[in-house]
Amino acid sequence: MSSQFRTMPLSAKALLAATPYSYVLLDADLVVQAASTAYLSMTGTTEAELLGMPVFEAFPPNPDDPNDGMTRVTASMRTALTTGATHAISVRYPIPDRDRPGRYMNRWWRISHSPYRDGDEIVGVLQHSLDITDHVTSVRDASIRERLIDKMSDIAFWEFCPTQGTAIVSAAQSRMFELPPAAGIVPALPFLERYLPEDRDRLIADFAALEDAEPGAAIDGEYRIRLPDGSIRWLLLRGDLVRESPGDPASFVGVSMDVTRAQDREASLARTVAERDHLLEQKQLLLDEVNHRIKNSLQIVSSILNLDANVAAGDEARTRLRGAAARVQAVASVHELIYKAGQVTTVELCGYLEDLCRTLQASAQGTVSCDCDEITFSTDKAISMALLVNELVANAFGHAFGDRTDGHVTVTGRREEDALLLCVTDDGRGKPASSGKGLGTRVIAAMVMQLDGTMEEGSAAAPGQQESDVADGSRTGHRVLVRIPLDP
Repeated sequence: MSSQFRTMPLSAKALLAATPYSYVLLDADLVVQAASTAYLSMTGTTEAELLGMPVFEAFPPNPDDPNDGMTRVTASMRTALTTGATHAISVRYPIPDRDRPGRYMNRWWRISHSPYRDGDEIVGVLQHSLDITDHVTSVRDASIRERLIDKMSDIAFWEFCPTQGTAIVSAAQSRMFELPPAAGIVPALPFLERYLPEDRDRLIADFAALEDAEPGAAIDGEYRIRLPDGSIRWLLLRGDLVRESPGDPASFVGVSMDVTRAQDREASLARTVAERDHLLEQKQLLLDEVNHRIKNSLQIVSSILNLDANVAAGDEARTRLRGAAARVQAVASVHELIYKAGQVTTVELCGYLEDLCRTLQASAQGTVSCDCDEITFSTDKAISMALLVNELVANAFGHAFGDRTDGHVTVTGRREEDALLLCVTDDGRGKPASSGKGLGTRVIAAMVMQLDGTMEEGSAAAPGQQESDVADGSRTGHRVLVRIPLDP
């Protein structure tokens, strides 16, 4: 210790111990002589830890903190000792955390140093310390918030008392409304007059609806103001009702946020969506028109081929021309279905096959029936499907019935997991063993390949009936089964 412990008058020690304020008595060498209970509590120390200790050994500065607090406190003490006058400072001085050795607690202090006399001689200094950390940090935080808010022109604070017609506003609020610079208590009317009439009435009604509500009731809404240049600005108001005591008039504290840019983006997006919908509608109309014209053009081609078939010389030429006309008509039926359904990318397979079978029956010597599950099929595969069904049905009527006019062909479509099972069955005499590789057969193979499908052929005979029965006129029939993968 750098100084011998000085015995102080009992009356002075008793007075220091009794005071409810934070005092510590130091001698001329800045050694602690006495401390009030409030001081010990504030610093988290005991008399045993302080008495007889140099003050800066009891409260060593943080070596990792480049703070000059110790220098300033020492200078203030020396000033009181040398001038005989009280000296006061506000200073940041971290003190050791007694519960966590080696750690420091950041503290702000308001300190006054008064000379302590023994007769005419100044023998020490009486330090009064007030911990102002909470005050300093709250002021600092408020200042930071104000600076940030001041830089953010789209956020402003306000407090509004409807019954008094006054408001407490930040400078940012005045700027937001383009009113003369003002901060503090101001008349509310100039701000209210900026609102569009219908929005002003709605805002006043919103405030009035909460006047009798419990504290904490919230107002939250978007309102428009008109600036002097005629431009419209959208504000989002959010605030809470506060009431100092029951019976006091309602007051609202909140913020105004300029959401004009968000509103403009929303309006622009709405316009863009409307324009897109209009363009899509136009596109759909154009596609419908294109499909309609393609269908008409293909029907004309089909009709011309049928006319040529009627005047062609020779059965083979007529057969080929009529086959070509049927294929063209099958493709035309796809385009007709597309424009009638108003779809561009998909078709409903069931209705499509039923229409196609009706068309095929109109030119067949017999009947065609259709039974299909509700399955959606992509339009890019629909044309291949139309040509495939057309060829399978045409082959049945061309080879299965001979001179019969009561032949029947059944077309079915069933969903099995992720595939379509397309089956074309006739009740004819079965496929001849000498069946060749005609154009129809080649078209069928090409369409199955385009559809990424697989094909199986066989007898459609009932259980127990043999294919050999064909020779004596029995109707074993023929079945073609095509498995086509569906789009995921």
